[in-house]
Amino acid sequence: LQPPSAMVTPMLVSEAPGGAVEGMLVPERSRQSRPETNRPRENREPFDLLDELYKYRAPVKKFPPLQFPTDRLRDGIRDGTKKKVAQELGLRHFGLPARDAIIIPPHCEQVCLFTDEGENSAGKGQAHAGGNFLLGRFEVLALSAVADYDEAWRFVRSAATMNGSKRGAFWVLHAAALNIGENEHATDFRDYSNEMGRLEFIAYIEDMGRIYENILQAAGALGVTNLVFFPFGMGAFLRNLYKLDPEYAEANLQGQRLRELRHALAKRFVRALGETKLFVGKVHLCIAPSGRGDELDANATAFLAEILAGVKTGLIHPKAIETLVNADALVAAQNLADAGSRVALVNGANRRMVGNHWFSHGARMAIDENLHRRSWRMACTAYLLNGGAEAVPRQPEDLAKAVVRLGGTLIPLANSSAGGDVKGDVIKQFRQWDTSNDGRISKEEMTKVLVALGISAKDCDTIFKAADSNNDGFLSYTEFVYWLYGGQSIPTLSQTGPSRK
Repeated sequence: LQPPSAMVTPMLVSEAPGGAVEGMLVPERSRQSRPETNRPRENREPFDLLDELYKYRAPVKKFPPLQFPTDRLRDGIRDGTKKKVAQELGLRHFGLPARDAIIIPPHCEQVCLFTDEGENSAGKGQAHAGGNFLLGRFEVLALSAVADYDEAWRFVRSAATMNGSKRGAFWVLHAAALNIGENEHATDFRDYSNEMGRLEFIAYIEDMGRIYENILQAAGALGVTNLVFFPFGMGAFLRNLYKLDPEYAEANLQGQRLRELRHALAKRFVRALGETKLFVGKVHLCIAPSGRGDELDANATAFLAEILAGVKTGLIHPKAIETLVNADALVAAQNLADAGSRVALVNGANRRMVGNHWFSHGARMAIDENLHRRSWRMACTAYLLNGGAEAVPRQPEDLAKAVVRLGGTLIPLANSSAGGDVKGDVIKQFRQWDTSNDGRISKEEMTKVLVALGISAKDCDTIFKAADSNNDGFLSYTEFVYWLYGGQSIPTLSQTGPSRK
């Protein structure tokens, strides 16, 4: 395992007309005339926050508004991806059980499951996998991906980048946000409500924080330098919360409670990023404010306001988060990977199936389904992990066993008890004794950790030398995880060897 390379912050190459604009937001009249941008704005708040962030030297890039694909285009690409998946796996046709696959492409081995059994969580109910769920509530699943379609859903015909090098693969981190308001049957609301049917605000926010921290921890363990993110946990999963808890209706106190909930979520993410130090790269936040005072504006405003507050208080560095306005997250991840960065794209996953029912007619706008429709590489791996194209009753270990069958890796997260108390204690000590607050451990800091856990001082030098794989005198979080799990191989995105049959 190699430690993370120096952070790379390449210029994004937009394939959309007009390209990206760096810095403060440009007036509408200086851009190409579009019917949807000529109408007067009803809400300036997210745009004012972006301008203020830029004054603090926080990077901001703006792209032309995305044009959503027609149903005919999206359905055609979906059907093409289904055929490609069947071809790559050697299936007679899409829909057969995964056990019928006669070919295992090498990229399907590049999978890592970060496990967390949900011990000591704030919510009630079933946190682990099993029953209806393939993925545990707090688990993070990392799959390899390459974008086959651009932001306009056009096929990327060349396998090479503009400079002639091979297109870069990147990780997609599948994590399931808590669903407390998608509809009247939201799967997680009961576990985060009290006996009066009201949302348990603190329990919900803290467990979402646990998911945020697990995502950052997984990115750090994989050596990721650039993390593409979006207002994770908002959108559809809060949209109909008012039907379950009337306090969150827009008509109640002019939507104050829902606004507070959004800001609390964003603040919890900023806190996770600023305090854990398990991920020390750059976050690229994709937002698409409309200026119409709608859900898109509300989500963007919450994150931008809390990022700005974090910058002002010194919790996060101004350059820790780059805001990408109207960027396509999949294309942003691909461009960063093509530029040589170690990239991960966060996906709002479904716990029942990896990629959910991306191959069906529903979920026209969902990020999970549309990422799989536009990356057959990831869709192949998802098919094998799901066991096919059907959601079936699961055993708790089904996903872990599927990962191992493909040659992937299992890593317990710090919050999990699966790795044993000693490992959990060491990771907590890592956070506590990183006194320089820079996300790495010096020899002196490491010695304090080991001595506190009962290891003799004379053994600390030998242990540190074995863990410091690049001999720079410090342990990065990636080196730390590699040492902690006894030299277990953490997967990389390089392809080695032919497909397995």
